Amino acid sequence: MEVVLENVYLTFKEYALLNLRYSLKTKPLSVGRLFLFPIGAIGLWVYVLTKLPFSEAIQALWLQLSLFTLIGVIIPVSTWRGLRRNYETTKFLHAPTTYRFSDEGVRIDSPFLQASFPWETIRALHVVNLQAILLSSDQTGFFLDFRCLKAPSTKADFLALLQRHTISVN
Repeated sequence: MEVVLENVYLTFKEYALLNLRYSLKTKPLSVGRLFLFPIGAIGLWVYVLTKLPFSEAIQALWLQLSLFTLIGVIIPVSTWRGLRRNYETTKFLHAPTTYRFSDEGVRIDSPFLQASFPWETIRALHVVNLQAILLSSDQTGFFLDFRCLKAPSTKADFLALLQRHTISVN
């Protein structure tokens, strides 16, 4: 049985959210830093301003508060810019791509990439709602959208095919 996902492509928003959800699922501390510094900076500012008069608070902690606030802005902004840069350089995310899954492996066809991979090169599938990331290495993955499944195939058929080939589904 062949399972086909046709016309798969991601907008930047979908790409960024899927990346963040995947990272939160697999490396929660790395994503936590995106929120830890801004929340910490706000919390520290509120704490200091409620305990001391404003002029004393600024004199006592101006350097620490400035650095903490700056880090709280730089980390999320640089992460967002990195995601944008990765999205822009990965051209096949923008174009309709067809994924064909069969007993032989995975076939990918897009205007920018034509490739076949045997099942042995596929490491895992990470499912996030109606989308997934199919990993062939720690740094290489393919973004799938289950809304693009070609009838009569279903998400359950796709997952059963992966299970038959002992692909880990998380």
